[in-house]
Amino acid sequence: MVGSHIDDFCICGTNRACLDEFRLALLDPAKGGFDGTHEGPLHQYLGCAIARDLDAGTTFLSQAHYIERVCQKYGQWNVTPPKTPMMPDTCLTDDDCPEGYVDPHFHAQYQGIVWSLGWIVAMTRPVCSFAHASLSKFVQYPGPVHMQAALQVLAYLRGTIDECLVFTRPGIASHDRNRLWGWVDADYAGCQDTRRSHTGYVLMLNGAAITWRANGRQQCRCRQQRASSLRPANVGRRWCIYVKF
Repeated sequence: MVGSHIDDFCICGTNRACLDEFRLALLDPAKGGFDGTHEGPLHQYLGCAIARDLDAGTTFLSQAHYIERVCQKYGQWNVTPPKTPMMPDTCLTDDDCPEGYVDPHFHAQYQGIVWSLGWIVAMTRPVCSFAHASLSKFVQYPGPVHMQAALQVLAYLRGTIDECLVFTRPGIASHDRNRLWGWVDADYAGCQDTRRSHTGYVLMLNGAAITWRANGRQQCRCRQQRASSLRPANVGRRWCIYVKF
């Protein structure tokens, strides 16, 4: 398996000899490979710390250092962390957008926070997916209410900075060998601006989440609320099939 981002490659496999043979060919220009270097066992990749305990059969993925830098940058390090990424029943709307001029510094700061949250959510924090999806809708025209909600997410990450994804070797502890499972849920016309429903899912494998998403789905056109509630189940089912095969 190969993961790549620009000129950074991460390769992994179950057969060491096959892995080494592939690595040598990948870094050999004479064989059609790339002119690069081998950095050894993986400890950091794209701002994510990776730690392995071979005896315990666990792998840890953490963004603690990146989260610390972001919280320090936006003044959310020495704060009292909230218990949730967003306050209960929070619903950000277009009515919270300012009328007229938006200060460029304020605008740039909000965009920076949301973009930083996007990287954190994409890598290790599915719990903040809904909050990030809600904040992303207002990056072009944010207001003070949106900024306050964004800062709360950072404060929450400050309080949970040591949390990370922990994968276990298949079959260890209570985790069945390579058993794919997860959750999917949705509200009903939860967006007050578009009357779209919010859908989210998370899939688990060997102890931790491997894929997740939270976003606004199509407009509600079902005659019954029960019928619309079947849509997120179909979304989750399609992703289970995709990941499994």
